[in-house]
Amino acid sequence: MLDLNASTLDGPEGPVLSVRWTYATDGIAPDRIRTIADRFTAALTELVRRHEEPGFAGHSPGDFPVALDQHEITELEAAIPALDGVLPLTPLQHGLAFHALTVEPGADPYVVQLELEISGPLDPVRLRAAAGAVVDRHANLRAGFRRLTTGRLVQYTAADAGPEWTEHDLRAGRDAPATEALSALVTADRVRPFAPDRPPLLRFTLIRTADDRWRLLFTSHHLLLDGWSAPLLLTDLFDAYAGRPRSAAAPSPTTRAGSPTATARPPKPPGAPPSTGSPNPRSPPPPTPLPPPWSPRRRPPSSTPPSPPPSRTVPAPPEPP
Repeated sequence: MLDLNASTLDGPEGPVLSVRWTYATDGIAPDRIRTIADRFTAALTELVRRHEEPGFAGHSPGDFPVALDQHEITELEAAIPALDGVLPLTPLQHGLAFHALTVEPGADPYVVQLELEISGPLDPVRLRAAAGAVVDRHANLRAGFRRLTTGRLVQYTAADAGPEWTEHDLRAGRDAPATEALSALVTADRVRPFAPDRPPLLRFTLIRTADDRWRLLFTSHHLLLDGWSAPLLLTDLFDAYAGRPRSAAAPSPTTRAGSPTATARPPKPPGAPPSTGSPNPRSPPPPTPLPPPWSPRRRPPSSTPPSPPPSRTVPAPPEPP
């Protein structure tokens, strides 16, 4: 007795939905049809309006390359309002996630810390913005790991997971003794674990030790990054800081006057003696082009003299127009 035929028509402002109502006049009064049509239009208008609100549209099993049912997706959406994607875990990630989700509270052996020495006119605000831009650009850096009530372990990405950023000022007269304070900050950051279900599993700590000297701690979980991808991320970070597109060529070997320079400091094993640092002349000769030096390799045994850590020029940000 009632038939609806919906189609889209091209209008001056884009496609327009057209619905034709056909009904038997001897069974349904026109006023009744008009009331139903008005309610239909109001509900459709509200649906369109709500669909434009952030987080309104839900997901279905076909949205992700993982075998999940709708109940599992609904559980994820309830726990992660900014759910952006679900990805399968690699075999290595399965093993790491098992340990990360079942480990007792305390230090996590899969937390990796890279320490950079930076000298020069660094702009902390710009560097923090660059870190946020890099994490925003790469969805896999916003990954979290969660075990569902069904027992399934999933890797998901959150749209609003920005990196943790902390700053400390240890210049003379502000926090003494600065050497002990620096060592305490580095150690505290290294032993602080991540919660796998609270992305992102990385953080930055910028420590100012002098007017033109800094330490940047980049700490991440091995679930997120390995020895190959961590240097790529840091290269991307300093490219973003310099305003250079990610696809740009490697930095020029010529050192610009006033450009900050960063020196990578490999992580120290537990019980290792404190480092005495490495030479960092204020006017070094043009550096030899090197691959990204940031690598979470261990230092040699104390009986073997450690080789000086490699250096890399961090381009200064472009001058404002």
